[in-house]
Amino acid sequence: MKFVKNLKKFASNKYAQGAALMGAAGVASADVGADIAAAFTGANANVTTAAGGVIALVAVVTGIGLIISLLRK
Repeated sequence: MKFVKNLKKFASNKYAQGAALMGAAGVASADVGADIAAAFTGANANVTTAAGGVIALVAVVTGIGLIISLLRK
């Protein structure tokens, strides 16, 4: 019974709760490297797609500009 009372007293302590939360956060973020690698791969794909889109847009605008300049002559 004394053990249960001491356990309740320890669990109600702010510092004990903070230590427990930090321990849980450490377990939850144990696989951060894999998460970062996945995010990097996704971001790399997004940047590649965006760069291709910008190049295509510039090509279309340049082509339209050439056509309009030829029509004006």
